[in-house]
Amino acid sequence: MLTLSHAIVLGDFAHVVAGAAEAFLLMFDERIGLGHATGGNILPALVKNIIGGTGLFALLAHAGCARNCEST
Repeated sequence: MLTLSHAIVLGDFAHVVAGAAEAFLLMFDERIGLGHATGGNILPALVKNIIGGTGLFALLAHAGCARNCEST
């Protein structure tokens, strides 16, 4: 799990929770508006996290099944 966290940081990938916190802080400080916070920061990160998380889960599930569910 630590390796995945490092990959997220080193790759500068957006994470929806951290991105949402940053976007809301900027919004409350009146540096950006609600539309930019949601449409420019939160929603793109959410979509990327859903796609990336689904792909990562599929790869891990496939690796586990390939090891344990070999055809006879």
